[in-house]
Amino acid sequence: MSIPAPYSYVKRVCKESLTNEWNSYWKNSITGKRTKEILPSANLDLLISNKYVIYLLTNLEPFPVYLCRFKILNIPDCLCGEHGDVDHYLTSCMYTKDYHLLLPTGAARTHWTKKLCKTIYF
Repeated sequence: MSIPAPYSYVKRVCKESLTNEWNSYWKNSITGKRTKEILPSANLDLLISNKYVIYLLTNLEPFPVYLCRFKILNIPDCLCGEHGDVDHYLTSCMYTKDYHLLLPTGAARTHWTKKLCKTIYF
């Protein structure tokens, strides 16, 4: 006699399988080093749909470092002369002084980022 599995069980098993596969791909990928420092594993609880939060986490799009990489700008520096990446704008740029954050390091940075993403942008 065969008893079919409940829908909730199938859903949970599929979710676990997909998450494990996603984490395996994430850990073996050579790209996304900055994002991996902040979010070391793939997590369905942190699906980010706000493009500006994605820019901050990945250091892509509107920052001079990224634009210089694709020859849109000639130099990767901010207008103040410092290296124009997201950490510079968040912590030390004189033009964004009113918005500066204190960025934690190490394991605290991962926890801080998750909390920031969950509380402010979702």
